Amino acid sequence: MRKPSLTEKYKLHNLLLLIITLATPIIILKIVGVSLIFFFSIVFGWVIPIILYFITGYNLLLLLIGYLKIKFKTLINVDYSKLPKLSIIVPVKNEERVVGRLLKRLTELNYPKDKLEVIIVEDASTDNTRAICESYAKKYTYIKVFSRERSLGKPDAIEFGCQKAEGEIIGVFDADSLPEKDLLIKAVARLSNPGTAAVQGRLKALNISQTPLAEISDYEMRMNQLIAAGRNDLNLFVQLYGTNQFIKRDILRETGSWNIHALAEDQELSIRLYKKGYYIKMFDGETFQENPTNIREFLKQRLRWYTGGFQNLIEHFDAAKNVKVSNKLVKFDIALYLLNPFFTIMGTLGLLFGIPLIFLQAPLIYSLELVVYAFIALNLCLFTWAGLLALKTRNPRKLLLAPYLYIYWFLIFISTSWALIKILTCRRLEWVKTDKTGAVTENKFLEN
Repeated sequence: MRKPSLTEKYKLHNLLLLIITLATPIIILKIVGVSLIFFFSIVFGWVIPIILYFITGYNLLLLLIGYLKIKFKTLINVDYSKLPKLSIIVPVKNEERVVGRLLKRLTELNYPKDKLEVIIVEDASTDNTRAICESYAKKYTYIKVFSRERSLGKPDAIEFGCQKAEGEIIGVFDADSLPEKDLLIKAVARLSNPGTAAVQGRLKALNISQTPLAEISDYEMRMNQLIAAGRNDLNLFVQLYGTNQFIKRDILRETGSWNIHALAEDQELSIRLYKKGYYIKMFDGETFQENPTNIREFLKQRLRWYTGGFQNLIEHFDAAKNVKVSNKLVKFDIALYLLNPFFTIMGTLGLLFGIPLIFLQAPLIYSLELVVYAFIALNLCLFTWAGLLALKTRNPRKLLLAPYLYIYWFLIFISTSWALIKILTCRRLEWVKTDKTGAVTENKFLEN
């Protein structure tokens, strides 16, 4: 048998080398691809669903507790001679459509006028807001108007008003608020507990029926307040909402007052109160307000909220460690609360990427059944949400809101994701107000 020549060996060697050279990237890509699919199978098939199941169960438990124990203790018999002086701060900018309604209601509140002070911080408005405020200040001596030539955002306006305030208790209302007439009495009664630094009342929408977006926003707000009521009953972390909130002046000074650079100044102050060892409590006083009615205003509002939330997470990353209240579970609860925007992003991405992995026949295929269960659970939650709304209002047509809930979920995902991108790319952060129209579809609230 003839031995191959040196040239033939050289050609065979080159051919093998060429095959190996061409095959190596393919093999590497195959290994990387399988590894990535395996990694995403673990993340989206196990880690994210399990975390989300836990978070959902935790919030459902709080919601159930809040639903069963929604009533708060309030003082029935009031000694008006012993009521503390109370200062209400109202930051306003271009609010001519709503501010007159609020000021009229503030004059109707059940509280001694010699112990009440209303401070309007008019923040460089370009419409008729200043004239409306000044007209009320001329009629009522306890209403004071301070106009500023330059607008620096709501947190700065509140802090400016706080410097002018003389009351032992500081309250804050947004310009579109409409508090019930006994609200101040209820707030002061709830603040009588020495360990309570601040109180937060309930919020409802004035324009529920204006658009599906306004209605779903109102229902989401009510669900969140039930969860807050559960936290309140268990002495966990309760956040201030930025309106219908009251705080003891001496504790506010001790805490450092409002952070004028915070986009979510209410949440930021809440965290500092708990780090100082104080509690925030819910109280049974309702304020009605206007919800965003279009996607533009909704995204503007939520982008500010979630960007502020991420800002606070970075600034108070040590919150869980440094909380000084007696209930040690607050450490765990506040950590989950601050991470909540991440869970929104994780949940949406888990569904968006988890389902396709099933069709790619990813490894650990049985673990990916968790994703399917999560998708089914999400649908059940959304349709149950619509069903409860239909049952509560005795209007079966509310079931038609179910398709809008998917859009609503996606809008929240968009705003949360964009907020995270803004934080990670170190973009300039500025406080942007949500425009109000003055629309009212629930006229019964005007009579309370």
